[in-house]
Amino acid sequence: MKLHWSPRSPFVRKVMIALKATGLEDGIELCRTVVSSVSRSPEAILADNPAGQIPALVLDNGLVLQDSRVILSWIDHASGGQLDPADPMERLGQMADEALADELTGAALLLRIEYQRDEPSEGMIDNLSTKLHRGLARFEARVAQLPQAKIARSSIALICLLGQIDLRFSQSRWREAFPGLRAWAEAMEQLPEVMATRIVDDAPPQRRDTSALLDFTAALPVGA
Repeated sequence: MKLHWSPRSPFVRKVMIALKATGLEDGIELCRTVVSSVSRSPEAILADNPAGQIPALVLDNGLVLQDSRVILSWIDHASGGQLDPADPMERLGQMADEALADELTGAALLLRIEYQRDEPSEGMIDNLSTKLHRGLARFEARVAQLPQAKIARSSIALICLLGQIDLRFSQSRWREAFPGLRAWAEAMEQLPEVMATRIVDDAPPQRRDTSALLDFTAALPVGA
């Protein structure tokens, strides 16, 4: 099996955490794949995944699994159910939290891209920033219901979201704004699978530093 992989992708990190936690990592070849939103994807990834996105997992039978959520479903199946709870409603709740965390990760990525434009859209920045504020506030309100220091579908997605915010918006002060999430993340970050998969940013520096361009302690506009 082959995984199209990059050390700086939060969605690839989700897959790597799950593979390490379930003991399936050794059977998979990692294929370094560099993709960009502003240039054509390499032929190696396009041949396997026409969408040109990572992660993409090529199974031994030739089936290509794209999207981290689909790959985590395969990992759960291949590991004998080590990720997802057996109860259907609990599993649905895990999937809902994973989807929200993934959408927020996408918003963080888009926000960084928007800030690199010659004339960033104030409306786009407000929209994405509001999503991130409201999303983390939702997780803060439900932090007691999250898997505690445990590898699960939702906890993997959430720790990867917070890691991406730390990487791209290191002065966002989310730990001050959301103390429950801070304590939750501190416990998660001690897990060996999480420690071993920290993002490595080996890309050339962007022209604009975004580290201080998101502040979770700032009040949202009225009605946001």
